[in-house]
Amino acid sequence: MIVAISGSMSHISNIQEIARDLEAIGDTVYLPNVSEAEVTGVALRKRKPDLIKDHYTKIRAADVLIVANYDKKGIKNYIGGNTLIEMAFAYALGKSIYLMNNVPEMDYTDEIHGLEPKILHNNINELRR
Repeated sequence: MIVAISGSMSHISNIQEIARDLEAIGDTVYLPNVSEAEVTGVALRKRKPDLIKDHYTKIRAADVLIVANYDKKGIKNYIGGNTLIEMAFAYALGKSIYLMNNVPEMDYTDEIHGLEPKILHNNINELRR
């Protein structure tokens, strides 16, 4: 299976761990460009369009999208704006969307539910069920 992973760059270590686990069972995994985690401010804003396009290419090539949604900014299972957009893109392409954890309570919780994600309960083995 080909899997794209999205999520906040503050969770890059979680994202990389998920990728290692999936690759260990034979999946091909596409990650966000990790340089995004290393760049901030004006430099990030200048690179952001290319980073977005790059990850959209990966989502388009994948069979499924996994969202690494972990606690951030005091919000349990946080999903940020960019990740929400990536989820919508995957949904529009007909890709299955999986969340590592439950849907967060946020201003756009209804929109997240509307994308019909499946919950993995922080267990990638649930992907095979």
